[in-house]
Amino acid sequence: MSKYRGIKKLYYNIWKYLGKELGIPNPLKVQPKAPPAAQPEVQPQYITRADADNLLFKMNRLVLSDLSTAAIHQKTFSPFKYCFHNKEVALIATGPTLNHFSPANLPKDTVYVGVNAAFKREDIPVKYLFVQDYPATKPYFEDLLRYKPNECIKFLAQLPEMVTEYTNNVAETVFLDKNIRKYKIDFVDKYYPRNCSFLPVDITTQPLGDWETVSASAMQFILFGAPRRVYLVGSDCTKNHFEEWADVVKDVDLSSLAARFWPTLKKFQQTYYPETEIVSINPVGLKGLFKDVYTESYLKEHPEIDPATVEILSESIHG
Repeated sequence: MSKYRGIKKLYYNIWKYLGKELGIPNPLKVQPKAPPAAQPEVQPQYITRADADNLLFKMNRLVLSDLSTAAIHQKTFSPFKYCFHNKEVALIATGPTLNHFSPANLPKDTVYVGVNAAFKREDIPVKYLFVQDYPATKPYFEDLLRYKPNECIKFLAQLPEMVTEYTNNVAETVFLDKNIRKYKIDFVDKYYPRNCSFLPVDITTQPLGDWETVSASAMQFILFGAPRRVYLVGSDCTKNHFEEWADVVKDVDLSSLAARFWPTLKKFQQTYYPETEIVSINPVGLKGLFKDVYTESYLKEHPEIDPATVEILSESIHG
């Protein structure tokens, strides 16, 4: 104890002859705490009665929509859980790089999942076809309904009735065909902002996440089947179409919601389906996100890419 007093006295003497003159507070004296800074007064926020009634109405409609979705998706998607296990699947989107792809680039037993107009590539045996945005597909809608009626299962999106015009959805009688199935997508709303990063693990009970692209719906279905590998074809993050032969490199839009879907999907896949490998064929907007490979046809059109530095899919291997 006496030793502690000696040290304390030493500190005091040092402060008395040096620190005090320099305006340094006594280190042995408890300094009073500064009063807390005045906090700004929180102003209450109010909504009108009309807004409250609107919110309550939409929440009730949301519950009804979710109950309906669960009933529909049990029938639509339940048979496909793990259906792609140990298989290779190709997502056929409709970007311009689809023109540089041939089924001969992939193993013969690859399962093809197409979106919207992908069925027009008659050399690609699309087994599952996802169709979304009825007004955009209306010019060829009857053709896609007639496409391989006994071989291709078609999934047609139904937008939530409460946030869309009825003309955006197809006639109910279309679903009399046993190979045409209905699915619902999520939505973003002012008062109930279901975040667009929403990706359901169980698509048999929840709506598919809405990312303003049908490719997002198709990919959620593909991962639900737990494949060994997924090839992305024509997923260019552009508004150009494979039938236009537009310059894909100059029209990439990575700021779109559709483009932002893919980094979120990668995190989702790494968490829930880590055994699944995702491969981008002729990547443009998705370059560097997944494993990148190229076709010889694409490299001929793009001499700026050094073939010695990339992996090439050769038709001679699988053809």
